[in-house]
Amino acid sequence: MLASNRWISVSAGVIVGLLSFGSSSFAADSSPGLGFDRPAADEMEFYAEDLSSEDFLQSIHIVNLAEIDMGQLSMDKSQDKDIRDYGRIIVRDHRLTDEALRFIADQKDISLNNESFTELTVSLKQNLDQGMTRLQGASPEDFRAVLSEVAIAGHQQTLDLIKRAQSEVSDRGVRVFAFLIEPVIQSHLKMAQKLQAEPQPQ
Repeated sequence: MLASNRWISVSAGVIVGLLSFGSSSFAADSSPGLGFDRPAADEMEFYAEDLSSEDFLQSIHIVNLAEIDMGQLSMDKSQDKDIRDYGRIIVRDHRLTDEALRFIADQKDISLNNESFTELTVSLKQNLDQGMTRLQGASPEDFRAVLSEVAIAGHQQTLDLIKRAQSEVSDRGVRVFAFLIEPVIQSHLKMAQKLQAEPQPQ
């Protein structure tokens, strides 16, 4: 019990520290609660089997690694200040999120090695790899549009996964982690949507 409380506290501390950097601001009354009621049927997609802790942690780990690579590519490939700032925030936030995730996975004895990936994680990785390939092939003129499109789709998919974890994962601590990282991913989605809405600097 003490070990469980410790890794929940570490995760909370890492995410709270992450949010304090200011990538986005959230009103106190809009922060996600820690109730675990299942969403209404019209608010989520139902699957034959509930999401496991292993499915969720492995999948978010893969998301973190992909987002770090995409953020780094954004900083390396673009001279657009908005894109470089976006990439810097993405790299920072996903590194911190993965730090907390690795600690939890270690405590739960969940492997994050490729050989242990579930079918869900493999499918997610393929989608993320396709997005990275598009970014790598984008011209400087098209990079902003491609990045925003890939980022919006990716973060929406990640939020869907987080919502599933909040209602389906049996382990309470992993569900708490899902609630803690949701506002971080929400802030990234909003930044990507802003990139898409604003014209590329000439």
